[in-house]
Amino acid sequence: MSVSFYIKNKSRFLKYEKVLTVREISNLSHLSIYNIDIDADDFDFDASIENWQENHSCILFGAVEKSTRGFELSYNSQKNSYVIKEYTPASESDWLIVLKFMKVLAEKLVSKIIATTGEVFTSGTIENFDYKKDIKAGIKTIVNLLNEKDAEVSNIYGIERPVSFNKEIIERIVNSSDEIKEFSKFCEDIQYIDAYSAKQSFVEDRSTKEKWGYYVLTENLRTVLPYKPSVEFFSMDYIKNEEIAFWKIFFCAYKVDENGEEGIDKIGESIYDDFIKKLPTDKYKFIDASYIIVEPLNRDDIEKMLK
Repeated sequence: MSVSFYIKNKSRFLKYEKVLTVREISNLSHLSIYNIDIDADDFDFDASIENWQENHSCILFGAVEKSTRGFELSYNSQKNSYVIKEYTPASESDWLIVLKFMKVLAEKLVSKIIATTGEVFTSGTIENFDYKKDIKAGIKTIVNLLNEKDAEVSNIYGIERPVSFNKEIIERIVNSSDEIKEFSKFCEDIQYIDAYSAKQSFVEDRSTKEKWGYYVLTENLRTVLPYKPSVEFFSMDYIKNEEIAFWKIFFCAYKVDENGEEGIDKIGESIYDDFIKKLPTDKYKFIDASYIIVEPLNRDDIEKMLK
Protein backbone atom coordinates (compact mmCIF):
# COMPACT_ATOMS: atom_id res chain seq x y z
CA MET A 1 0.00 0.00 0.00
CA SER A 2 1.14 3.53 -0.69
CA VAL A 3 0.14 7.05 -1.66
CA SER A 4 1.70 8.69 -4.72
CA PHE A 5 2.06 12.36 -5.61
CA TYR A 6 2.78 13.85 -9.04
CA ILE A 7 4.64 17.13 -9.54
CA LYS A 8 4.77 18.38 -13.13
CA ASN A 9 8.17 19.34 -14.49
CA LYS A 10 8.71 23.02 -15.14
CA SER A 11 7.91 24.06 -18.71
CA ARG A 12 9.07 27.03 -20.76
CA PHE A 13 8.17 27.89 -24.36
CA LEU A 14 6.31 24.60 -24.88
CA LYS A 15 9.34 22.60 -23.69
CA TYR A 16 10.04 20.96 -20.37
CA GLU A 17 13.22 21.72 -18.49
CA LYS A 18 15.91 19.10 -18.05
CA VAL A 19 15.05 16.47 -15.51
CA LEU A 20 16.90 17.05 -12.25
CA THR A 21 19.94 14.94 -11.48
CA VAL A 22 20.32 12.60 -8.53
CA ARG A 23 22.70 15.10 -6.95
CA GLU A 24 20.28 18.02 -7.40
CA ILE A 25 17.45 16.03 -5.82
CA SER A 26 19.65 14.95 -2.90
CA ASN A 27 20.69 18.53 -2.24
CA LEU A 28 17.14 19.90 -2.22
CA SER A 29 16.47 18.66 1.30
CA HIS A 30 19.84 17.17 2.30
CA LEU A 31 18.57 13.64 1.72
CA SER A 32 20.41 10.31 1.67
CA ILE A 33 19.93 7.36 -0.69
CA TYR A 34 19.14 3.96 0.82
CA ASN A 35 18.51 1.42 -1.96
CA ILE A 36 21.69 1.96 -4.00
CA ASP A 37 25.39 1.65 -3.31
CA ILE A 38 26.45 5.21 -4.04
CA ASP A 39 30.11 4.18 -3.76
CA ALA A 40 29.78 1.68 -6.62
CA ASP A 41 31.80 2.43 -9.75
CA ASP A 42 28.71 2.61 -11.96
CA PHE A 43 26.76 5.04 -9.76
CA ASP A 44 26.50 8.49 -11.35
CA PHE A 45 25.35 11.30 -9.06
CA ASP A 46 25.08 13.61 -12.05
CA ALA A 47 22.74 11.40 -14.09
CA SER A 48 19.20 12.68 -14.41
CA ILE A 49 16.52 10.82 -12.47
CA GLU A 50 14.96 9.82 -15.80
CA ASN A 51 18.17 8.42 -17.30
CA TRP A 52 19.33 6.76 -14.12
CA GLN A 53 16.08 4.80 -13.69
CA GLU A 54 16.45 3.03 -17.06
CA ASN A 55 17.95 0.16 -15.07
CA HIS A 56 16.20 0.87 -11.76
CA SER A 57 12.58 1.52 -10.87
CA CYS A 58 13.13 4.31 -8.35
CA ILE A 59 15.44 5.84 -5.75
CA LEU A 60 14.69 5.43 -2.07
CA PHE A 61 15.40 8.69 -0.26
CA GLY A 62 15.39 9.43 3.45
CA ALA A 63 16.93 11.55 6.19
CA VAL A 64 19.70 10.13 8.35
CA GLU A 65 18.53 9.08 11.84
CA LYS A 66 15.00 10.33 11.11
CA SER A 67 13.47 8.22 8.35
CA THR A 68 11.94 4.84 9.04
CA ARG A 69 10.77 3.73 5.59
CA GLY A 70 11.89 6.63 3.41
CA PHE A 71 10.08 7.52 0.18
CA GLU A 72 10.46 6.50 -3.46
CA LEU A 73 11.19 9.01 -6.20
CA SER A 74 10.95 8.36 -9.93
CA TYR A 75 10.21 10.31 -13.12
CA ASN A 76 7.23 9.58 -15.38
CA SER A 77 8.30 10.69 -18.87
CA GLN A 78 4.79 10.25 -20.30
CA LYS A 79 3.31 12.64 -17.75
CA ASN A 80 6.50 14.76 -17.56
CA SER A 81 6.18 14.53 -13.81
CA TYR A 82 8.19 13.58 -10.76
CA VAL A 83 6.49 10.79 -8.81
CA ILE A 84 6.85 10.64 -5.05
CA LYS A 85 5.54 7.53 -3.32
CA GLU A 86 5.15 7.17 0.43
CA TYR A 87 4.44 3.79 1.96
CA THR A 88 1.36 2.98 4.01
CA PRO A 89 1.86 2.94 6.91
CA ALA A 90 4.95 5.10 7.29
CA SER A 91 6.13 6.79 10.47
CA GLU A 92 5.20 10.33 11.37
CA SER A 93 8.80 11.40 10.72
CA ASP A 94 8.65 9.83 7.25
CA TRP A 95 5.63 11.94 6.41
CA LEU A 96 7.08 15.18 7.75
CA ILE A 97 10.21 14.58 5.66
CA VAL A 98 8.39 13.77 2.41
CA LEU A 99 5.93 16.65 2.79
CA LYS A 100 8.82 19.07 3.28
CA PHE A 101 10.57 17.60 0.24
CA MET A 102 7.47 18.02 -1.94
CA LYS A 103 7.05 21.59 -0.73
CA VAL A 104 10.62 22.44 -1.80
CA LEU A 105 10.35 20.57 -5.13
CA ALA A 106 6.99 22.16 -6.00
CA GLU A 107 8.40 25.62 -5.23
CA LYS A 108 11.38 24.96 -7.49
CA LEU A 109 9.22 23.71 -10.36
CA VAL A 110 6.38 26.20 -9.78
CA SER A 111 3.95 23.29 -10.01
CA LYS A 112 0.97 21.85 -8.22
CA ILE A 113 1.09 18.55 -6.36
CA ILE A 114 -1.52 16.01 -7.40
CA ALA A 115 -2.16 13.08 -5.06
CA THR A 116 -3.60 9.70 -6.05
CA THR A 117 -6.26 10.41 -3.43
CA GLY A 118 -7.64 12.99 -5.86
CA GLU A 119 -6.49 15.98 -3.83
CA VAL A 120 -4.53 18.85 -5.36
CA PHE A 121 -2.02 20.86 -3.35
CA THR A 122 0.44 23.68 -3.81
CA SER A 123 3.81 24.19 -2.14
CA GLY A 124 1.94 26.32 0.38
CA THR A 125 -0.74 23.75 1.22
CA ILE A 126 0.95 20.33 0.90
CA GLU A 127 1.78 20.26 4.58
CA ASN A 128 -2.00 20.16 5.20
CA PHE A 129 -2.18 16.66 3.72
CA ASP A 130 -3.87 14.39 6.28
CA TYR A 131 -1.04 11.91 6.71
CA LYS A 132 -2.35 10.74 10.08
CA LYS A 133 -5.39 9.29 8.33
CA ASP A 134 -3.07 7.31 6.06
CA ILE A 135 -0.98 5.99 8.97
CA LYS A 136 -4.13 4.86 10.80
CA ALA A 137 -5.42 3.15 7.65
CA GLY A 138 -2.11 1.30 7.34
CA ILE A 139 -2.19 0.18 10.97
CA LYS A 140 -5.75 -1.03 10.43
CA THR A 141 -4.58 -3.07 7.43
CA ILE A 142 -1.95 -4.77 9.60
CA VAL A 143 -4.64 -5.57 12.18
CA ASN A 144 -6.86 -7.07 9.47
CA LEU A 145 -4.02 -9.15 8.03
CA LEU A 146 -3.20 -10.57 11.46
CA ASN A 147 -6.84 -11.46 12.03
CA GLU A 148 -6.72 -13.79 9.04
CA LYS A 149 -6.45 -17.47 10.02
CA ASP A 150 -2.98 -18.25 8.71
CA ALA A 151 -1.26 -14.92 9.41
CA GLU A 152 0.97 -15.12 12.47
CA VAL A 153 3.04 -12.07 11.51
CA SER A 154 2.83 -9.11 9.17
CA ASN A 155 6.00 -7.37 7.94
CA ILE A 156 6.80 -3.93 6.60
CA TYR A 157 10.21 -2.91 5.27
CA GLY A 158 12.31 -0.06 6.58
CA ILE A 159 15.41 1.67 5.28
CA GLU A 160 17.71 -0.53 7.40
CA ARG A 161 15.73 -3.67 8.29
CA PRO A 162 12.23 -5.19 8.28
CA VAL A 163 9.72 -4.63 11.08
CA SER A 164 7.56 -7.60 12.05
CA PHE A 165 4.22 -7.39 13.86
CA ASN A 166 2.13 -10.02 15.59
CA LYS A 167 -1.25 -9.60 17.29
CA GLU A 168 0.27 -8.79 20.68
CA ILE A 169 2.48 -5.99 19.29
CA ILE A 170 -0.17 -4.39 17.08
CA GLU A 171 -2.79 -4.54 19.84
CA ARG A 172 -0.39 -2.76 22.17
CA ILE A 173 0.07 -0.04 19.55
CA VAL A 174 -3.65 0.32 18.81
CA ASN A 175 -4.58 0.40 22.50
CA SER A 176 -1.95 3.00 23.42
CA SER A 177 -2.85 6.63 24.12
CA ASP A 178 -1.52 7.65 20.68
CA GLU A 179 -1.27 4.82 18.15
CA ILE A 180 0.58 6.94 15.57
CA LYS A 181 3.33 7.95 17.98
CA GLU A 182 3.55 4.41 19.38
CA PHE A 183 3.74 2.88 15.89
CA SER A 184 6.32 5.43 14.76
CA LYS A 185 8.54 4.95 17.81
CA PHE A 186 8.39 1.16 17.53
CA CYS A 187 9.48 1.24 13.88
CA GLU A 188 12.13 3.95 14.38
CA ASP A 189 13.71 2.14 17.33
CA ILE A 190 14.17 -0.99 15.22
CA GLN A 191 15.76 0.92 12.32
CA TYR A 192 18.33 2.57 14.57
CA ILE A 193 19.45 -0.33 16.72
CA ASP A 194 23.24 -0.29 17.06
CA ALA A 195 23.79 -3.65 15.38
CA TYR A 196 24.58 -5.21 12.02
CA SER A 197 21.65 -6.73 10.10
CA ALA A 198 22.76 -10.06 8.66
CA LYS A 199 21.78 -10.50 5.00
CA GLN A 200 20.28 -13.70 3.65
CA SER A 201 21.90 -15.50 0.75
CA PHE A 202 21.01 -18.58 -1.29
CA VAL A 203 22.84 -21.55 -2.80
CA GLU A 204 21.83 -24.34 -5.18
CA ASP A 205 23.61 -27.67 -4.74
CA ARG A 206 24.87 -28.67 -8.19
CA SER A 207 24.49 -32.40 -7.57
CA THR A 208 21.15 -32.56 -5.71
CA LYS A 209 19.66 -29.33 -7.13
CA GLU A 210 18.51 -28.51 -3.59
CA LYS A 211 18.30 -24.83 -2.74
CA TRP A 212 19.17 -23.61 0.71
CA GLY A 213 19.53 -20.28 2.44
CA TYR A 214 22.11 -19.04 4.88
CA TYR A 215 23.22 -16.17 7.12
CA VAL A 216 26.68 -15.23 8.37
CA LEU A 217 27.34 -14.42 12.03
CA THR A 218 30.70 -12.77 12.67
CA GLU A 219 32.60 -13.21 15.91
CA ASN A 220 32.25 -10.31 18.40
CA LEU A 221 29.67 -8.49 16.26
CA ARG A 222 26.25 -7.52 17.62
CA THR A 223 23.87 -8.81 14.95
CA VAL A 224 20.17 -8.79 14.04
CA LEU A 225 18.94 -12.16 12.77
CA PRO A 226 15.56 -13.80 12.18
CA TYR A 227 14.42 -16.20 14.89
CA LYS A 228 12.95 -18.42 12.17
CA PRO A 229 14.29 -17.64 8.68
CA SER A 230 12.07 -17.19 5.65
CA VAL A 231 12.54 -15.61 2.24
CA GLU A 232 12.33 -11.85 2.66
CA PHE A 233 10.43 -9.51 0.36
CA PHE A 234 13.47 -8.36 -1.63
CA SER A 235 14.40 -11.96 -2.50
CA MET A 236 10.93 -13.11 -3.54
CA ASP A 237 11.40 -12.16 -7.19
CA TYR A 238 13.82 -15.03 -7.73
CA ILE A 239 13.15 -17.58 -4.96
CA LYS A 240 10.16 -18.80 -2.92
CA ASN A 241 9.92 -20.17 0.62
CA GLU A 242 8.77 -23.55 -0.60
CA GLU A 243 11.93 -23.88 -2.73
CA ILE A 244 14.23 -23.72 0.30
CA ALA A 245 15.20 -27.18 1.57
CA PHE A 246 16.92 -25.88 4.73
CA TRP A 247 18.70 -22.88 6.29
CA LYS A 248 22.25 -22.68 7.65
CA ILE A 249 24.33 -20.21 9.59
CA PHE A 250 28.08 -19.72 9.05
CA PHE A 251 30.28 -18.49 11.90
CA CYS A 252 33.20 -16.32 10.84
CA ALA A 253 35.93 -14.10 12.27
CA TYR A 254 37.76 -11.12 10.84
CA LYS A 255 41.44 -11.58 10.16
CA VAL A 256 44.30 -9.34 9.10
CA ASP A 257 47.29 -10.95 7.36
CA GLU A 258 50.94 -9.95 7.62
CA ASN A 259 50.45 -7.42 4.80
CA GLY A 260 47.60 -5.72 6.59
CA GLU A 261 44.98 -7.19 4.24
CA GLU A 262 41.62 -7.82 5.89
CA GLY A 263 39.71 -11.04 5.33
CA ILE A 264 37.34 -13.59 6.84
CA ASP A 265 38.11 -16.90 8.54
CA LYS A 266 35.37 -19.51 8.78
CA ILE A 267 34.98 -20.91 12.28
CA GLY A 268 32.23 -23.40 11.51
CA GLU A 269 28.64 -23.85 10.38
CA SER A 270 25.35 -25.11 11.75
CA ILE A 271 21.80 -25.87 10.70
CA TYR A 272 19.94 -22.69 11.60
CA ASP A 273 17.36 -24.37 13.88
CA ASP A 274 20.16 -26.06 15.84
CA PHE A 275 21.88 -22.69 16.25
CA ILE A 276 18.72 -21.14 17.71
CA LYS A 277 18.21 -24.08 20.08
CA LYS A 278 21.79 -23.81 21.39
CA LEU A 279 21.91 -20.02 21.56
CA PRO A 280 21.97 -19.07 25.27
CA THR A 281 18.85 -17.12 26.26
CA ASP A 282 20.96 -14.39 27.84
CA LYS A 283 22.67 -13.79 24.49
CA TYR A 284 19.63 -12.62 22.56
CA LYS A 285 16.30 -10.82 22.78
CA PHE A 286 13.39 -10.21 20.42
CA ILE A 287 13.12 -6.78 18.85
CA ASP A 288 9.78 -7.51 17.16
CA ALA A 289 7.67 -10.54 16.21
CA SER A 290 10.29 -12.24 14.01
CA TYR A 291 13.77 -10.82 14.60
CA ILE A 292 16.25 -11.09 17.44
CA ILE A 293 19.34 -9.14 18.36
CA VAL A 294 22.25 -11.44 19.19
CA GLU A 295 24.84 -10.01 21.55
CA PRO A 296 28.50 -10.42 20.49
CA LEU A 297 29.67 -14.04 20.62
CA ASN A 298 33.36 -14.77 21.06
CA ARG A 299 35.14 -17.81 19.62
CA ASP A 300 34.63 -19.87 22.80
CA ASP A 301 30.88 -19.14 22.71
CA ILE A 302 30.70 -20.21 19.07
CA GLU A 303 32.78 -23.37 19.50
CA LYS A 304 30.59 -24.49 22.41
CA MET A 305 27.54 -24.16 20.17
CA LEU A 306 29.22 -26.21 17.45
CA LYS A 307 29.81 -29.24 19.70
